[in-house]
Amino acid sequence: MGKSRVSPTNVMTIPRLELSAAVVAVRVSDLLRNELEIQNLQEFFWTDSTVVLGYINNDARRFQVFVANRVQRIKASTTPEQWSHVTSEENPADHASRGLTAEQLKTSNWFTGPKLFWQRELPVRDSKVGEISENDPVLRKAFVCDTTAREYKSLLDRFQKFSDWSRRVRAVARLKQKIREFKGVMHTDEGTSLEERKEAELVSIKLAQEQAFSQEIKSLKQKKAVSKTSNLHKLNPFLDEEGVLRVGGRLRQAVLHPHVKHPAILPKSSHISALLVKHFHDKVYHQGYGMTLNELRANGWWVLGGSSVVSTHTFIKVSSAGNIGEVPKNKK
Repeated sequence: MGKSRVSPTNVMTIPRLELSAAVVAVRVSDLLRNELEIQNLQEFFWTDSTVVLGYINNDARRFQVFVANRVQRIKASTTPEQWSHVTSEENPADHASRGLTAEQLKTSNWFTGPKLFWQRELPVRDSKVGEISENDPVLRKAFVCDTTAREYKSLLDRFQKFSDWSRRVRAVARLKQKIREFKGVMHTDEGTSLEERKEAELVSIKLAQEQAFSQEIKSLKQKKAVSKTSNLHKLNPFLDEEGVLRVGGRLRQAVLHPHVKHPAILPKSSHISALLVKHFHDKVYHQGYGMTLNELRANGWWVLGGSSVVSTHTFIKVSSAGNIGEVPKNKK
């Protein structure tokens, strides 16, 4: 049984036409097998196209849709081991595509097939498979995306460049103002308000607390007590309505500002703690350790190990002042 087809009117490459012919051969084989109802039939397929053999034997590369669909159809009914190469001179299918006269048809191998079919044993399968070039247009292009992960500093680390508490608070307040403008919530060319600066203080404090006391905050959010091994256990800490970690105690009924009764807890080694100590030390005009510590706590801040932190800061300030200069002669 022979079958040929007219190539489509739209321009197609020779390898695509040869691949389509291989699909026709597979469909004819399926038809014969189903109609003749032959069981355990051993089949072999031959093509003079090494490119088609390359497509069929390929398992690594991905093809364009046209080629991929036809290769899939071929592999649905056959295996690559069933396909072998035959030279164009011995391929009777070429007669159907090129045409023969009646006289040429009588002497051709159209009716008999290649000479190798008449041997006692078929030749060993030819491993002549065409290599698929990386630039072959039937290959689907693979796009590789290379991403580089870059580790950014946390917001708390970025704010460590500030050496003044008031400037840091204004910077955070201005940042939150810009975020609101970006979201379309507000737009203003004015400076930050008192409420915005208070909010910025809370943001800075909560960032420092989350970094230093994450486990304690997690326990309190779960309505659990702080571990007895924690440095905060003796302070009876709690979270206020704004999520700020504060000192507990028995002063709830005292006639004092809530932040004075329950100051916000800050870690000893935090950059924010150092800025606050410096801020209140300047505010009391460098009057020493006791005044600075009192002013710090009177404004609602409780630094762990506050005494040593303030002492260290005031000692550095005194040391950096150096020796006092001599009194001029005319003043003696």
